[in-house]
Amino acid sequence: MKNNIYALVIFVAFIGCGVWYSLNYVSLKEYERTYEYSETPTFPALPLGDEDAPIDINTANEEILSEIPGVGEKTAALIIKYREENGNFTDINQLDNIEGINKKQLQTIKHYITIQGMD
Repeated sequence: MKNNIYALVIFVAFIGCGVWYSLNYVSLKEYERTYEYSETPTFPALPLGDEDAPIDINTANEEILSEIPGVGEKTAALIIKYREENGNFTDINQLDNIEGINKKQLQTIKHYITIQGMD
């Protein structure tokens, strides 16, 4: 009976050491990760034909606008609605007048759009 108790204690200690080691090993792995940091924000490539050609928000349809990073179908519809109600955009910052477009979103969108005759 005593031998069984000793065996059980040793077994539990062995399992405990294994669990402790694995928990420490996992947490050490977390510290070993390296993260890259860049002062310059990166923006995803435009998934349309010519990556270098910005989209003219005065002529683009809803489908094309929704392909711009930061613009989904709902935002594209809001841009079209604003354009129909107020006429063509004369300044990219007019997008800030559209309810549903915040400043962060506008900063992302600016990299992918243009207004014809403006550069």
